[in-house]
Amino acid sequence: MQFLRREAARLDSKFLEGITNRQQWEAKRPQLRQDYLENLGLWPMPERTPLEPKITGVIDRAEGFRLEKLHFQSRPKLYVTGNLYVPKDAKAGAKLPAVLYVCGHSGRGRDGNKSAFQHVGSRYSSMASRIFLSASSRVRPCDQQLFREGQLAT
Repeated sequence: MQFLRREAARLDSKFLEGITNRQQWEAKRPQLRQDYLENLGLWPMPERTPLEPKITGVIDRAEGFRLEKLHFQSRPKLYVTGNLYVPKDAKAGAKLPAVLYVCGHSGRGRDGNKSAFQHVGSRYSSMASRIFLSASSRVRPCDQQLFREGQLAT
């Protein structure tokens, strides 16, 4: 663990090395972005494909939100499942703040992983936000952009 801390500190100390003003930052920023995307395996960026979102069920909750069970295709035939928490009083087509929450694993065993994170969706939806909660690691950055632009919303 100490090695990782030292290595992270070393890399962090060199991150903006030689950059002392905005113009230098603006000049270096495109290369840093490309390097970052290459490290994620996203350079060049994958082609955008139709998401084909489908709502498979809706549950009205007494806590003031409705839960929409849905799936979409992050790539053709590669399905991402999740729950969309929407405030109950949200008007159809209304623009609301949105949160994309991709959860990992919990210590609750095979059948407890998703339920370990449901409180997050209900909390944000009570703040008049939409939240998409997924346990999938198949959400691509371009899917996140579509979610921000409201193209995935119902």
